[in-house]
Amino acid sequence: MAALLKRAGARLNAADSFGFTPLQLASFHGNLAVLTFLLQSVGRSRIQLQKLLDHQDLQIKSSALHCAIEGHQAGAVVELLMNGASYRVQVRVAPRVCAWAPRRGRAWS
Repeated sequence: MAALLKRAGARLNAADSFGFTPLQLASFHGNLAVLTFLLQSVGRSRIQLQKLLDHQDLQIKSSALHCAIEGHQAGAVVELLMNGASYRVQVRVAPRVCAWAPRRGRAWS
């Protein structure tokens, strides 16, 4: 599905109204296929990849790595770290890092 969206011209790094990107949501839910596709879709630019990895949402300021940790997604954590995600990115509120990310079709609270 992500490949189809990319072919149709969708912006794969676009953020929603809370500032969450598809990478953050894929990380939170542990969708490694989408996560890997998104990381590879950035291209060869290390600067673009780092910008995507370090992107923080508008409310809590969590990165994709924080979302993967909050979602208890070890595979996503490893994949993000192997692609250069920084563990030094600071969040505004430590608990419930991705509290507003949708989980299995409903709001996570």
